[in-house]
Amino acid sequence: MIMKTITPFYILLLSFCFESSGQSLSGYYIHWNVDHTERSIRPSIPVSNQDAKTVNCYLVSFDEDNQFANVKFYYNGEPSQYSSYGAFQVSRIYNANNFEDHYFNSLGERVKNAEGVYRTVYHLNNLGYWIRKEYFDENNQLTDIKGSHSQKAAISIVTRDSTNKLATEVRLNAKGDTIPDINGFKVVHFGFNKDGYISYRKNIDDTGQLTDGPLGYAQVNFQCHPTGTFFEEEFRNENYNLVEHPRLLFARVNFRQYNRYGKFQRIYYIDKNGYPDERRAYLELDYNPNMTIQKGIFYDRKGKRTEDPRGVASFQFEYAESGKSLGRKNFNLEGEEIK
Repeated sequence: MIMKTITPFYILLLSFCFESSGQSLSGYYIHWNVDHTERSIRPSIPVSNQDAKTVNCYLVSFDEDNQFANVKFYYNGEPSQYSSYGAFQVSRIYNANNFEDHYFNSLGERVKNAEGVYRTVYHLNNLGYWIRKEYFDENNQLTDIKGSHSQKAAISIVTRDSTNKLATEVRLNAKGDTIPDINGFKVVHFGFNKDGYISYRKNIDDTGQLTDGPLGYAQVNFQCHPTGTFFEEEFRNENYNLVEHPRLLFARVNFRQYNRYGKFQRIYYIDKNGYPDERRAYLELDYNPNMTIQKGIFYDRKGKRTEDPRGVASFQFEYAESGKSLGRKNFNLEGEEIK
């Protein structure tokens, strides 16, 4: 049950971006939250009740005050723990000075999520927006989250701008050490477009200058559709030149040919000179009826099948009935599996 100890003023702040009632917002969606500014819960790409029987989606619920109540994940129309938050359900409890997320399995039992978190606590500023997030285990001890892009953080501390969008973020582990983000940035500076979707993550030094991080770039730029779905990402150095990511081996990536569920069917890889990458220019994807990726095939600039920089020409995913990924099998141009 959601505790309603929150003030009417706070309710107004949480619901500022919604024009309709909480009940009308509730329903099935492909994305359960696309508010990159972290000011509210904002689901995107509605799914009909009929399609929800086959298409993987989230059932998002809001109460009559437009407060987010809970979200549940369904795989092939059945409850599944393999959601983006690592559990079947997240329920939010509102307190006077904070709110908490609790995790549940399909039986309604409290559980740790896939990252080892039993309870997430969001501490609020005087306007009702969270500025400190803490992860706890079942023993009420701070715990470093597991498996989130190797970011072993237990605490996230953010600042917000005059419109309460995220401005900066610093992450700490349970010992209090600073944990860089996936780009190696110790303090992340954010920018957003007019729709509230992220436009960049920057690495800025103590003097306020854009500076290269440990991976050789200083800024990651993004572009998003009105639905909140990403369609471009690129890496720029402190001189604002395109640079190749040392592990991903491209400087820019474009996601194209989206279907009605917001799933892209082609990925284009761009080099640091702004041209299609000569090693592999694009990837074509096929999806299962439930919208999980089935297979992918790489092509060169001329549209001929090729291998990526690691020798993979195609790949195929397998899944358990529960929705758990059983892994990806990679194949070379001759169709032989790469072990």
